[in-house]
Amino acid sequence: MSESKRQEWAARLRRFQQNPSSVEAFCRSEGVSSASFYLWKRRLAVEPTTPTTPTFVPITIADTPPSPPVEVTFPNGIVIRVPADAQSLRTLFSLAREASC
Repeated sequence: MSESKRQEWAARLRRFQQNPSSVEAFCRSEGVSSASFYLWKRRLAVEPTTPTTPTFVPITIADTPPSPPVEVTFPNGIVIRVPADAQSLRTLFSLAREASC
């Protein structure tokens, strides 16, 4: 929808609000169909009145307690503890896969 068309219909709908006639009589005097009148009335009712601009909303990231480490105990008694983050676990499983080959 072009901006000029939108402005034209916005002005037309404001004129209608100031004119106590029926929709049909108003549309006849404006030279437009009542179907177009209702279409534009609906379009402009859902359209924001002021242009919206992207807005950044500040967020607060809560401090989360650290996850307990992942502990691997081997049959020979060696215990390995690694942080429970994704990268550490990937490394651990990759090493375990290599060692089992």
